[in-house]
Amino acid sequence: MKFTTMNKFFGWTDGSCNYKTEQGGIGVLLKQEIKGEHHQDSYKISKQISEGYFPTTIGRMELKAIIECLKYISDNDSQIIITTDSEYIVNSVMKGFLFNWEKEGFVFRKNSDLWKEFLTEYKRFTEGNIVLKHVKGHSGIEENEICDKLCSYKQFKTYKTDLSVKERNDMYYGLK
Repeated sequence: MKFTTMNKFFGWTDGSCNYKTEQGGIGVLLKQEIKGEHHQDSYKISKQISEGYFPTTIGRMELKAIIECLKYISDNDSQIIITTDSEYIVNSVMKGFLFNWEKEGFVFRKNSDLWKEFLTEYKRFTEGNIVLKHVKGHSGIEENEICDKLCSYKQFKTYKTDLSVKERNDMYYGLK
């Protein structure tokens, strides 16, 4: 079930990866603030997403978690605040670097497939309605700690297939 009412969403995301085994995971915690008929009551409904991927990298998992968070929200007019411990992703989006990479065709950009997927989701929403915020990882913030546990690659018995190292390199060099 997807959330469908126009409202404000709060998402927390995290990714993990073991560099030796290339096993990774994503963790997403999503809350929706719902106002009552008279806008006096506010309720929070939570959704948690926890998925494993192989082979992968930490950068891919951090970005994939944000994409999955956005995919879950079907109301394109919603206001969304996503908090992540990936300062790279926050700066890439909020400082506009991503949009320059898009104009340049993503050549020599790691994870261009996921950045393109992110943009597809991002552009579904009303301009200015998505805000990404950075939080320091492992700093005791409850929602971030929940996501950290949800994305732990050690817990998964099965993994979805991610791109191989060759496929990632081909994208980086503009061969794919």
